[in-house]
Amino acid sequence: MILDLFAGPGGWDVGARSIGVHVDLGIEWDKHACATAEAAGFARLQADIAALNPRDVAPHGLTGLIASPPCQAWSMAGKRKGEMDRANCHALAERMVSGDDSIDWTDWEDDKSPLVCQPIRWVRDLRPEWVALEEVPAVASLWEHFARIFRGWGYSVWTGDLNSADYGVPQTRTRRILIARCDGHAAAPPAPTHTAEPQGGDLFGDVLSRWVSMADALGWAPTDVIRPARGAGMTERHGARPDHPATMPAPTVISKSRSWIRGNQRTSTTGRYYQRRVTEPAPTLTGVVRSWDWTDGSSAPKGTGVKVDIAEASVLQSFPRDYPWFGGRSKQFEQVGNAVPPLLAAHVLRAAGAVAVERAA
Repeated sequence: MILDLFAGPGGWDVGARSIGVHVDLGIEWDKHACATAEAAGFARLQADIAALNPRDVAPHGLTGLIASPPCQAWSMAGKRKGEMDRANCHALAERMVSGDDSIDWTDWEDDKSPLVCQPIRWVRDLRPEWVALEEVPAVASLWEHFARIFRGWGYSVWTGDLNSADYGVPQTRTRRILIARCDGHAAAPPAPTHTAEPQGGDLFGDVLSRWVSMADALGWAPTDVIRPARGAGMTERHGARPDHPATMPAPTVISKSRSWIRGNQRTSTTGRYYQRRVTEPAPTLTGVVRSWDWTDGSSAPKGTGVKVDIAEASVLQSFPRDYPWFGGRSKQFEQVGNAVPPLLAAHVLRAAGAVAVERAA
């Protein structure tokens, strides 16, 4: 059995399916994300993960465990109250190792903060053959702590940051990944398939592909740029830069940006906004994405535009264009932004040994 905690709308499921792996069950709290995943053909249990007994969910143990705990407490897109809970999260991880799963011994600045430790008790109780965890880079110290715990339980562990653009996602979304294996193979990161600046081939003649741009992914004109309609401050925090080369993936996109304006460099450039040409990969999409706007770069008045739709946001996150998102507009964009990019998920699952284990089973 392969189990996905905090499963969301199906990023891991889509990635797994693309490499012939079946995720048996995803557990998710949000009803809209559950509806989306079920419409796409994936099994969901709507429940609070912290309230479940792992042995009741998987009485016969697990082949693989996937988890993408909520990132709002740590993300640069949020209030980052998780930083004030970091020491308590480290303490909770050690408590869970000893069998104490209670969280009522402290006041939490963000009630989502302790959820980041849930993978500890699920690995403790079920001892899956492999583990794949994903979060924002800010949880690095916690993932390193988890790695030490898992090594003490006999796992080989790798943890580090991966840029989604290096795996064919048209978006420079960086994620902290933890891969743990106890199948006799050393844990290691997936090899990149794409790069910003392809060089000559290696000894075997292999050459990495160039990053996939927004223009490539969406069919936009290579002279187009995008700019966030809320101004430079929020965008600067998430990696967008003025006049970024059009040959790169887009920067991180967050829902608090509310919208982007698409146009060419001449008509879109103002002192107020940062931009990115659409021949770059997209910015990181996060759970607060509401919309992007675009203009044709020639005749539309400054500040007007047409909103980028959910299908285009899906493509930039490497979901199918026709993925069946449920809920209102804000809920749909929230799901897109919170999901792991399926292309990245597929590469992480391969590195974790999911394909080999699934075939052996």
